[in-house]
Amino acid sequence: MSLSAGKVSRRLQKVLDLGEGELSRLFSCSALTAGKKLRAKLFLSFCGEDDSRAVDIASSIELLHAASLIHDDVLDGASCRRGRASLYRTRGIPESVLYGDYLFSEAFRLVSSLPDPYYFREMTKALSGVLRGEVLEQTKRADLSLTREGYLKVIGLKTGSLFSLAARLGAHARKSEDLNEENASLFGMYSGMAYQVMDDYMDYFAQKTGKDRFSDIREGVITLPLIILCESCSSRDMEQIASFFKCDTACEDQIMDILDLMRDHKVPSRVLGGARRLIAKARTFIDEDMRTRAASGFDVSGWILERINDAEKEYSHTGGRLRRDKCPEKAQEIL
Repeated sequence: MSLSAGKVSRRLQKVLDLGEGELSRLFSCSALTAGKKLRAKLFLSFCGEDDSRAVDIASSIELLHAASLIHDDVLDGASCRRGRASLYRTRGIPESVLYGDYLFSEAFRLVSSLPDPYYFREMTKALSGVLRGEVLEQTKRADLSLTREGYLKVIGLKTGSLFSLAARLGAHARKSEDLNEENASLFGMYSGMAYQVMDDYMDYFAQKTGKDRFSDIREGVITLPLIILCESCSSRDMEQIASFFKCDTACEDQIMDILDLMRDHKVPSRVLGGARRLIAKARTFIDEDMRTRAASGFDVSGWILERINDAEKEYSHTGGRLRRDKCPEKAQEIL
C-alpha cells in the first residue's frame, strides 16, 4: 500500500473508530481500512498532493464506496466481503443498513467544510448515479434479455460513477491546464467499467477471490459472461439456462453445466477482450505522458490491465478448461 493510501486508512480509522460503543464495534466488523483503495489512489494520483485536504477528499470517496458495498451485500445476500464475513452476517441487517447510511453522512461531512462547493456537489451527483445503477440492476435480476448495452449502462452507473468522480475531483484539485476535468472523468468512467467487467469475470472463472464464487448467477445478477453466452448459444441451451433461474434453490450441477457452455463458446476470452477494449477506450482520453505524470507511481488503467493479462495467462495455462469441481461452500452462516 502506498504512503498516500496508508494516510487514507489512518484518516478513516480516526474518523470512524470512536473507541467504545456500537459505532466502534461496527467499524471493527466492517474491514473499512482493508481493500485496495483504488478510488482514493486514483484521486490522489490526479490530484498530485496528499495533504490533509486531499486525504479528506480521498477518504470521503472511499466512504461512499464502503457504504455502497455494505448495502450491496444486504441486497445480494453475499456472505463474505474482502475475505471476511459480510457486516450484515455478523451484526444483522438493521445495524448494517444504518451503518451504511452513517458512512454516507460522514463522507459528505468530510467535504462539507471545504471552501469550494464543487466537491460536495460532484459527490452528490456521483452517489445519485451509483444508486440509480443499483436500482436498475435490481430491476434486471434474472432477466436474460438484458443486452450488452443495458449491462454497460448498469456498470457505468454503479461502478463507473465513483471512478469517474475520483479522477474528476483529482483533476479539479490539480488545476492544471494539461489535465482536462472532463477527459479525466471519462478516463475514470471507462477504467471503472473495465474493473467491473473483471470483477464479473472473476466471479465465474477465478479460483480464489475474497467473495463467494458464483454469487452473481446465484442471486440472478446478469453480467457480461452470461450475456455473451446467451448471445451465442442455441435455443435449446437457452432453455437450459432459463431453467436454472426458475429453480427455488441454486443447483450446483446446473452452474457447472453453464460453465461448460461458456467454455465451449469461448466466453472467458471474449469477456477479457471486452475489458481490454474498455481500458483502451479509457486511455484515449488521457495521453500517455500526462497519464504517467498524473499517476505518480500508480496508474489504475495499468493495474487493471495487469489483472487482465494475469487472467488470460491463467486461462491459457489451463488450456481453456474450467474446473468442474463442486462449487465451494458459502461462508458459514453466523446469524
